[in-house]
Amino acid sequence: MISIMFLTPLFILAPIGIFRLRHSLKTLTLILIPIVTISFSYALFHAEVRYRIPLDGLIILLAVLGLNSVVTYAIKKKHHA
Repeated sequence: MISIMFLTPLFILAPIGIFRLRHSLKTLTLILIPIVTISFSYALFHAEVRYRIPLDGLIILLAVLGLNSVVTYAIKKKHHA
């Protein structure tokens, strides 16, 4: 239950972060290269493969970008009203 409480905002904000990066493929690639590298190295050197561990960083980063977009939108909306 605690995990759901903390991960729900991440999973809600991550798609907004993906949407924000839709036009900047270079930025998205720079974010994905370390995560994919960690994923492959983790899969090679550990018997238990847990793909979520390296993906947590990506989800958190995308959620932060999504939160930034939501806050920026709210501030612009407040100033125009």
